[in-house]
Amino acid sequence: MKKILGVIILAIHLTGCSSSTVKKINLDEINTIKNKDYLIIAFSGYQRNTDTIFEVEIKNYRDVEKLINDHCKQKGKNTYKTSHRNELINYNYGSGIEAVGQKFWCAHNLKEANNLYVRYLKDPPDNYLSRSQLQFKKDSIRYIKQGRTDLIDSEIIYHFERSGLSLYKGNNILKKIKKDNAKENKEKTKSNLVRD
Repeated sequence: MKKILGVIILAIHLTGCSSSTVKKINLDEINTIKNKDYLIIAFSGYQRNTDTIFEVEIKNYRDVEKLINDHCKQKGKNTYKTSHRNELINYNYGSGIEAVGQKFWCAHNLKEANNLYVRYLKDPPDNYLSRSQLQFKKDSIRYIKQGRTDLIDSEIIYHFERSGLSLYKGNNILKKIKKDNAKENKEKTKSNLVRD
């Protein structure tokens, strides 16, 4: 009986503590971070002093895909994404709101995207750090202090493999290249048939 009463009291405390206000907002109300190598877009945020959770209300996900792909498309590149939760980025913007965003990489191909990921993991040029980047920095310092710099390479491989880096769906550049190649191959086949 005491255990059941303890569980009920604990449940009351937990529900009493979770009185955050949830506010539905448009995507453009949370700052999107743009860089030549990436785009960070957030779908939620939290303002500690008002205990308010901001959730983006998405009516049409295709518009979001277009926004993400257009950033890289303007640079003549494809869009790549990561899929592990440790790749999420917490960043602050206006009025003390902390947003939780996802980074989308701009690269010509997967190899270039891999190199970008590793370069930003090893030596981040800005303050928009993922949990993986923060963990890598912490672990690297520990390995250096222990004189085990050989473990840093295995740490890079671990974070990279776990990231799930892959081509982002709905990517217009890649589709256009595939269509152009298919059209070119079809024309080559036609011209070969005409010669025969």
